This record gives sequence, C-alpha cells and structure tokens, in this order.
Amino acid sequence: MRDGVALPLDEVDRTAWDQRLLRAGLDDAAAALARYSGPGSVSPGRFALEAAISGVHANAPDAAGTDWPRLAQLYDALLATWPSPATRVARLVVLGRLALRDGGDLSPVEHELEELVAEGPPYAARDASLALADLARRSGRADDAAGRYRELLDVVPEGPLREFCRRYAG
Repeated sequence: MRDGVALPLDEVDRTAWDQRLLRAGLDDAAAALARYSGPGSVSPGRFALEAAISGVHANAPDAAGTDWPRLAQLYDALLATWPSPATRVARLVVLGRLALRDGGDLSPVEHELEELVAEGPPYAARDASLALADLARRSGRADDAAGRYRELLDVVPEGPLREFCRRYAG
C-alpha cells in the first residue's frame, strides 16, 4: 500500500519486506510441507498449500520473476483440497498471468471469471470483477479496464482497494 492505495504485485517494493520475518515464515512453511513428502505421504492440507503459495510469492525477486507455473500447480492442489470460490478466483488470476506471459488465449479464463461474477457469492463476484479489470488493463484494453474499475467503485467499500479502483477508473 502506498498513500492509502492498494498496489498490484508489480508495484510492491519487496525490499521493504522484513527479511527476518519472511525467512521465519518460509521456514515454517517448509516444515509444514515436509510432512507431506515421501512414501505413503498424504496430500498437504489447505494451510500448508496456502503457506507454499505465499512462499512462492515471497521468494520471487519481483512479479515478473514469479514462478507462475508452480503457483498454478499449487492452486490446482488447493482447489482439490479447498474448493472455494476464492480459491477458484485466485487460480484463475494465476492462469491469466500465465496466458499473458506466454501470449495465450485469455478467453477461457475470462469466461470462467464472468461466471463467478454472475453466479458466485458477493465476495467472489467482486474479486472476479477485479481480476477481469486487471486482465483487461494488462492486455492493453484500457477502456474496458477503466469501465470495469468504475463499476467496482459501486461495490468496493471505502479504503485502499477502493482507492486502487479509483486510480485505474480514469
């Protein structure tokens, strides 16, 4: 957050992160995941998978250096363990980032996000709308992105996220 506005991953200053706390958290995540490796092991639980996802983000030098394929694998595992609408949105965000990076087709991701906007619970619909706006912005569809961010101003409460939407609504 900068000046009371939420920031996309691309704009986060990772050098400001407390490295001591970060390493301690990564050590805890590694210890939690270690129980799930080896013969006869079971699948990791929700919190171990969420810790691993956080670890992938924390280990990346920047958003561009994020291991998006690994995140897709982890979100697939999380979706199998914890099939919530929030997990589904987060997985689609990762798939969208991969499609943008690789020059792939965004339409399947956007279609599934649109389904969540129409049929998901309010929190998932809002997050799916944010993801659609972000994909439009990242793919150069500025007018579409601005319109989506303007629509979000009607549903996002006051605070950093609303200021973020206002910033991109134009």
